[in-house]
Amino acid sequence: MEYKEQINDLYYQLVEQKYNSNCQYIHDFHKHINIIYRMLLNNELDHLNDYIHNMFQVSLSLSNNICSGNKYLEMIIDSLSEQINRKSIKIKYKDIEEIEFDSNKMFNLTSIFYNIMDNAINNCSSNNIPYIAVSLYSKNTNFITFKVVNTCTINDYNEESKNNHGIGMINIKENVENLNGKYIYNYDSNNELYKTTIIIPIDCL
Repeated sequence: MEYKEQINDLYYQLVEQKYNSNCQYIHDFHKHINIIYRMLLNNELDHLNDYIHNMFQVSLSLSNNICSGNKYLEMIIDSLSEQINRKSIKIKYKDIEEIEFDSNKMFNLTSIFYNIMDNAINNCSSNNIPYIAVSLYSKNTNFITFKVVNTCTINDYNEESKNNHGIGMINIKENVENLNGKYIYNYDSNNELYKTTIIIPIDCL
């Protein structure tokens, strides 16, 4: 029963975020259509061309951020797209695999993915272009590896903190332990990068 309740809580959280994101998209869509319509009425074709071009570039960027190659990761990143877009974060994917696992482990893995990505987004900052690099692979070994590296000018991660970062780190640690995995994280102050690595035995999935 507890497992089903956890799945439902995560599901409704993702649905609620998706709903809020869709409401914002519809609001912005109406705004853009109105602007395009007025440009047409005023015969401002040069401005209209630039405006549509900029809209296309933004939509292309959003598509690139979401399309990872792993359906569970894509679902989570899509649910967090509002925060990603607001902070103009670039998502970089490398070595993404579609990992198969027991459905009973779904909550543990999605909770790990979600909390790591949520922490990375909230703590992502840069003096240039903020980005998050994501890898998920097995490479024909007995383990799967999930790596996330985000730009971070100030290290605000603290497991003992009662803010969202601290709670998220505790949730990650507990779920990784339930899968007999390892949770490794460190801050590279020279390059201003926060690095998180999760290693889980395949036979625990």
